[in-house]
Amino acid sequence: MEKINNILESDKIVRYGNNCISIGSKIYSYETHVADISDTFVTELGYWSKTTSKHVMTAVNSLGLTLVKYKK
Repeated sequence: MEKINNILESDKIVRYGNNCISIGSKIYSYETHVADISDTFVTELGYWSKTTSKHVMTAVNSLGLTLVKYKK
């Protein structure tokens, strides 16, 4: 998975707790890119631990969007 790097000045950064942030249209748990944000959905990029899943749901609820779960 992609790690946080090369943050652009134009990227909006939002913190959703101690270890979850969004940068532009990407959600990161700790430093791992775990989900993408679109206009109406947040799409998970894999299966995650309980803690990371809680991070994603916190962001989804804050944004008022619908979660699209990861499917193999």
